[in-house]
Amino acid sequence: MGSDVAAAAARSNAALCAAVCAGNGIASTSDGLVWRCDGVPPPLFPALVTLAAGTADADVSGVLGGIKDSFSVLEPRRFRLAVEGRWLWRDAPPGRGAPWSVAATAAEVQAWTDRRTGGATGAFGAWVLRDPRVALVSLDGGACVLFDGGDVIDVSNLSGSATYDAAAAAAGELFGDRPLAAWESGAVPPGWADAGAMRVWLPE
Repeated sequence: MGSDVAAAAARSNAALCAAVCAGNGIASTSDGLVWRCDGVPPPLFPALVTLAAGTADADVSGVLGGIKDSFSVLEPRRFRLAVEGRWLWRDAPPGRGAPWSVAATAAEVQAWTDRRTGGATGAFGAWVLRDPRVALVSLDGGACVLFDGGDVIDVSNLSGSATYDAAAAAAGELFGDRPLAAWESGAVPPGWADAGAMRVWLPE
């Protein structure tokens, strides 16, 4: 797959990051080449995501968190390589899968968060109930986050025994028949394609 697919995956993921920041009262900006959080991002979310292949010289000064190097081209000073992964792509969701449910009340959001974090403060809260693009999904003995990025549905934050196949099926039922993107540091799951290398850098 070419860089256009990786760019589409990166844009969808960055849109989720922007939504999470906004939900937590943090501004962010994008110039089409780089998405940047204007403050400290919520836990486990990056402060910068590259959006296009020609970003080897992206300015990362002042970044207050991790960097999602969407095309594995950065060598940022004062950052350490934390994860080497791959973008994942699926042209369409599979047929109906395992039963699933979406957290639809403040209590359900809190319960979903508690199961994932053990009660620790996380990025997701009652704000997701006001953003129809974000779905906190319980399925297949685990959980995931689905995000309606417009042209692409982003699949992320898998936990427990949730599988990419089950998450993709839920995404299709929830948001319709569109391509799906995700990223993974392990093996490419069945039914998904390798859309290119990406990396995560953390401050030293």
